[in-house]
Amino acid sequence: MAKKVKNQKARQKKLRRVRTAMREENKDECGYFTEARELFEDMVEWLSSDKVCGLEHSELENKLQSNGNELLRRMLQGYLDRRSNEEIEGECWGSDGIKRTHKRKQTRELTTIFGTVVVKRIGYGGRKINSLHPLDG
Repeated sequence: MAKKVKNQKARQKKLRRVRTAMREENKDECGYFTEARELFEDMVEWLSSDKVCGLEHSELENKLQSNGNELLRRMLQGYLDRRSNEEIEGECWGSDGIKRTHKRKQTRELTTIFGTVVVKRIGYGGRKINSLHPLDG
């Protein structure tokens, strides 16, 4: 029994080293997906721990589903943040042929199947004309 525990601790230590190396290797330049990666690593660590051994399959599935949806929400948020940060400002003409001369950075909440995310984008408008948001597309 002591040998089994020792081997398990050695595997967990090795797994932590591998995860740390993977984090360093996979870091995105501006950290858009850092929160998603952290949750993923937490999920892997939890699944590798003794804590899950006594759980019923349904309990395990519920935890994975809950964390899985949150992981996907964080990934979507990272993507939206990256996309809005890379948005190019320029002239904006509507399909009505009117140039939108006023620019404002705007945010709005978006409810998705994974949960709520925040969308940041540039709105182009003018007096008495509808605003356009090219990132909405």
